[in-house]
Amino acid sequence: MTALRRLAREGEDRFAAYVPRLVETFRHRDGVGGGLRRANVIERVHGFRSLAEVRAVCPDGLDARDVAWMWRRLLAALGYAHRAGVVHGAVVPDHVLIHPYDHGLVLVDWCYSVVTGTDGSGGAAGHVPAMHVPAMVDRFVDMYPPEVAARRPPDAATDIYLATMCMTYLLRDDAPRPILRFARGCTLPGQSRRPHDAWRLLGELDELLERLYGPRRFRPLRIPTPDNADEHS
Repeated sequence: MTALRRLAREGEDRFAAYVPRLVETFRHRDGVGGGLRRANVIERVHGFRSLAEVRAVCPDGLDARDVAWMWRRLLAALGYAHRAGVVHGAVVPDHVLIHPYDHGLVLVDWCYSVVTGTDGSGGAAGHVPAMHVPAMVDRFVDMYPPEVAARRPPDAATDIYLATMCMTYLLRDDAPRPILRFARGCTLPGQSRRPHDAWRLLGELDELLERLYGPRRFRPLRIPTPDNADEHS
């Protein structure tokens, strides 16, 4: 778990809750083949549900005001990672966990990540990381930007594209047009034309949300269980 170790070492502590905590790492002998494997123990989170689970029980999507707090927290998680020199590379609905009641968010499954050694945008000197995202999650392959399928080097814009696709995946059909225009600007095919600074993008999103909805205020979110999904309104 190179990425999690780097985040623990290089990331700002106040944002550490956005990623799972690596408890320990040890070598484990496979009981079948007898080979040595590296085992990573990750702290378990409770009460969280993936965006894929949320969409499954809310098939019509969510109000844009509910998606807004998830979007804000996801951008903060990416800003935290990118400043530490890590590109997640697989920000898909299965890997974004939210706590509906506490409005928490955790970005999991960092095994697809690329450690760039610079900030995620390529660094102040314009350095471009040499590695590519090692694999794509099959069920969400349509959400990936072109550079991942082409095995080109990812950067912060790669994660921002994926995160935006996660948010539009959740939005209802009645989402305000300014939010949809904002999303389109984050998912342009050209990697260099997309935003590269998650923190700056968060500020722009906040300005847009304030124009649309006024000052931020807590909005309770009720996510049904599969058993009562048809009661959701």
